[in-house]
Amino acid sequence: MSFFDETQESLHLIKDNINDVVCTFSLSSGITVEGYRKILELSDTKVVLLCQNAIKLQILGTDFCVQEIAHGEICLSGQIDSIMKV
Repeated sequence: MSFFDETQESLHLIKDNINDVVCTFSLSSGITVEGYRKILELSDTKVVLLCQNAIKLQILGTDFCVQEIAHGEICLSGQIDSIMKV
């Protein structure tokens, strides 16, 4: 269970009301994207994710590596240069 799911459950929130994509950054471990549905493109310099509500998120940088994939959540490490909605 992802952190997002645990928080939603503890706050007794209805899943249909949760539509946000949340990006959490850590200087030591990279980025965590909560609310992703599918990896559309993955290389060591570019990641494109399909997120909730058909939002596409493009992350550019270098030396990307997938650290962990959980239900609705993905953790990436590497140097991040930009994040944009496409």
